Amino acid sequence: MKKQSLRFLPVLLLLFLITIACGCKYYNEEDLTTEPPPCDTTNVTYTNTISPIFSKNCFICHSTQMASGNIILDTYAGARIPALDGRLWKAVSWEPGFPNPMPKGGAQLSACDQARIRTWIDSGIPE
Repeated sequence: MKKQSLRFLPVLLLLFLITIACGCKYYNEEDLTTEPPPCDTTNVTYTNTISPIFSKNCFICHSTQMASGNIILDTYAGARIPALDGRLWKAVSWEPGFPNPMPKGGAQLSACDQARIRTWIDSGIPE
């Protein structure tokens, strides 16, 4: 009985050493930094940048099928109106005192998505 269990000892030792060797890696401080990728705010247009943000966060309530608050964001013409009159920015930036922070009942848009929307508005709301 002892001889059988001793035969597996080298195999177990080898597996242990392989596990230790594979699990160890030298990390430097640069490898441990988990900064998010930079936010690209160049060439922001409704079609290529803003519509995908709205699709992910807003279309469920603000589309041609369901125009909650009479706001339509799934078309450029519809999104242009609240962008021009300031309601869009106030809603997505959760401006203090603005009664309707968006998305309603959800988390605030990421800083990058907000920066892209701000850039879109500031650059003249390009289609």
